Amino acid sequence: MLSGIKEIAVIVIVLLALFLVPRMIRPKKNTDTGSAEKEGASRKNDGLTRLAVLISALWVTVAFLLWNPFTDGLSVFAVAGILPVAFGWGCRWVWLGFKK
Repeated sequence: MLSGIKEIAVIVIVLLALFLVPRMIRPKKNTDTGSAEKEGASRKNDGLTRLAVLISALWVTVAFLLWNPFTDGLSVFAVAGILPVAFGWGCRWVWLGFKK
């Protein structure tokens, strides 16, 4: 039972590393006035996005603790924990697509 949790933790760490490390080591651009304005415009929702990521992680964690997929079944955890988060991020993705 404990090895399954460790495997899930390793998968989560690898996925975070794949998405976050390239953003952290991105080369810095020239600081002329045009690129600074564009960078500021693309990051105006940065605080809200971070809050949404935190709430999503907390939601899945609380759902994992309440409906343990190893004992109560995976379907309840998926419907109550993962599906609302995936639906929310999917809606945001579609909304940003229409906004562009």
